[in-house]
Amino acid sequence: MDALPETSDLEVILRFLHRFADLMSNGSNSENLLRAATLLEANVKRANEAEKQLRQARSNNASIEQQLAALSREGHVHVPISILKLAASHHIDLDESSAYSDSATDIPMLEVVGHPVVVNPDRALAKEAKERGWEVLSFTSPVRLRDRAAVRLPAMTGAVVVVALLFAGLGRTRRAAA
Repeated sequence: MDALPETSDLEVILRFLHRFADLMSNGSNSENLLRAATLLEANVKRANEAEKQLRQARSNNASIEQQLAALSREGHVHVPISILKLAASHHIDLDESSAYSDSATDIPMLEVVGHPVVVNPDRALAKEAKERGWEVLSFTSPVRLRDRAAVRLPAMTGAVVVVALLFAGLGRTRRAAA
């Protein structure tokens, strides 16, 4: 790594070295050396994994910055900058991400992901998707959410009324039997 370890890392290293010195001063037998080697190996593995994650995060950020630079022309950004900022801040690899849209207004968003999917597109988006070879999903009987909610509410109300009548009938039957 280019930079010095953070203070907390230095504290961990210092504690390890003190522990190692303690083990060595207690007779330096093979058991103590084995424990020291195990501690050292565990710390090295943790450090290597942390360094690998840091390199991956830096690589993802650099990739996103390159995409942003490539997508901006003459000071005008053609991709919603919020998508790039969100991806960078959460270490999201846009090349491995998917986006779904039905409108040509979302073409800039579809351009920055590795897996753009067009769903029941408008004419302009359908044309663009065909030219670019994007996946197109078509649903022949779409049901709007408002329509589904309108059907469910009367059905649920009817079911509640039927259940209430059943309970009322059972209550009367029990009282009559008693």
